[in-house]
Amino acid sequence: MVEQGLSRREALSRYHLDPRTFQRHVGPGMEKRGPRWAAKRADRLPAVMQMQAADAEIKVRVVTRTAAERRLISEHDLLIKAYRRLYVEGAPPGESYEALERDLRRQFATFEGRRIDGHPFLTDIRKIRDRIDRETLEPEGPYPDEG
Repeated sequence: MVEQGLSRREALSRYHLDPRTFQRHVGPGMEKRGPRWAAKRADRLPAVMQMQAADAEIKVRVVTRTAAERRLISEHDLLIKAYRRLYVEGAPPGESYEALERDLRRQFATFEGRRIDGHPFLTDIRKIRDRIDRETLEPEGPYPDEG
């Protein structure tokens, strides 16, 4: 609805939804901005995601309760993938492996001590390397398959 530039009324009509149904399920995550409805940046809609946790060998499913938690998991997932790419493929031509690794370590430090749904983020580089070597570090994204 937002991406297509539809008004709320147009979207409800197109998808054959009752306004009360929309409000009940999506209302808390939407806000009115001028004449249009838009997704709130800080919604409180629960979502199931997967994350690399320090206390588990494989990705664990967690329930996020805010948009901020979903952003954290996505940022951490991208950081894990960047480190995996650096460790497996090496530094791009003209780049220093040590400098890139130092930068990634600094970024991992921002996740130190943080938890989502009781699970701490995986930030220990030795554990990340070990999981890459054992091929237990799953490269898929943070959203679980629906099937």
